[in-house]
Amino acid sequence: MLRINVIARGEPLQDEEASDSLATLNEMLHAWETDGIHLGHTNLGLEDTIELPDNHMRGVRLLLALELLGEFEKPAETLLITQADRAKRQLIAEYQVIPEAKFDTALTDFQANRSQYDINRG
Repeated sequence: MLRINVIARGEPLQDEEASDSLATLNEMLHAWETDGIHLGHTNLGLEDTIELPDNHMRGVRLLLALELLGEFEKPAETLLITQADRAKRQLIAEYQVIPEAKFDTALTDFQANRSQYDINRG
């Protein structure tokens, strides 16, 4: 909230702001599944912590700040956008699960059973 100038340093976070921000965080972490960031996320409560390595927490904070801009009708700074984009790419690189490539047997069987086609005989 400090990052997007919603509250000043030392100012307490209001209950409604905290619950709205938590809902946004949970929605964001669930949505990452479609981006290939597989965290196995379950909804967090206000007293819960995210179980991620410390070096990924900055990225989560940056991406949450970017998400919260719309909630609090704040303009996006270019630096925040750039940092959040880089953080998201780093998270994708770390957590993306790429499925093993498999060949369609119809394609391999087609090649093995294919005979020569004679253009004159049809």
